[in-house]
Amino acid sequence: MKYLKLVIQIVCFIVFLIIVYLLFRMFLIYVLYQPKGASVFTFKDDNIFLKSSNTCNNVMQDFTMCIPEGFSLKEDFGKGDTVTYTDHSGNLSIIASVDKTSIKKYIKENNVGVDVNQFLDKYQFENNTDVLKFLAENQDKKFNLLSNLSDVKEYKVIWEYAQNTFPMGDVYFIEGDYFGFLIIKGNNYRFYLDYDGKVYKVSFSNSSLANPIFTKDNVLEYVKSIQFID
Repeated sequence: MKYLKLVIQIVCFIVFLIIVYLLFRMFLIYVLYQPKGASVFTFKDDNIFLKSSNTCNNVMQDFTMCIPEGFSLKEDFGKGDTVTYTDHSGNLSIIASVDKTSIKKYIKENNVGVDVNQFLDKYQFENNTDVLKFLAENQDKKFNLLSNLSDVKEYKVIWEYAQNTFPMGDVYFIEGDYFGFLIIKGNNYRFYLDYDGKVYKVSFSNSSLANPIFTKDNVLEYVKSIQFID
């Protein structure tokens, strides 16, 4: 009788430990490691193919490109790695800069609880385009109690990095003679182009939604005129 009572106690204790373990996993997966809020991105299936064309002598950041007539360099705008061209009214602007964000830097500077070297070895992210492509391919990914906790935690790191780094909008991936992505929000267009280990950000901003000067079609033509200076 004592033996049976001991067996029952052991079984109850084991069941208790299993329940505690499952509740702990549920907390980690569905609460602690769950990305907060809705995604700021809408990934578009139709990639943009860009073939380079003739350039102009407007020097931006380590590259030349064509810009609309009537735009001029704004000497006193920005610092360091930023070049800005505006129209005569100052309501339209083209801003070029070197984007220095990276998920490696993000992990090192924030206490996200992952080993940066193991993380990069696993995911092989070479640039921010790779990060967004990963999210585009895994945007419907669902985790459950059987999911690997490291995968869940690392997915949250990737998701939060992208959400906190890039503006909200529609995301188009760029291929052809250029590699990167475009984010469109309203009538504003922001390109991220990867070249020779650097990321060049080129933004086209309209001040008026009713009468935009920049459109998706014409900004693509301007970007096709980019020629990097080696």
